[in-house]
Amino acid sequence: MSDFLDTSIEGGKDPSDVFYINCENYSEGRNARFKYVEGPTRRKVMAFAIKDIKKKDEIFASYG
Repeated sequence: MSDFLDTSIEGGKDPSDVFYINCENYSEGRNARFKYVEGPTRRKVMAFAIKDIKKKDEIFASYG
């Protein structure tokens, strides 16, 4: 699992990268989380893995 915990997706480079992150309201179903990161000129939203995400797995995080 530790191989994936430092992996992130930044939507600013290519917004289509985060287009397919699905909303999951129940914490046990989530395998990613969103986090605000302060940049030099603006705040960014990034997605981080919180569980193993294998190739072809769907990504689930809470939208709010």
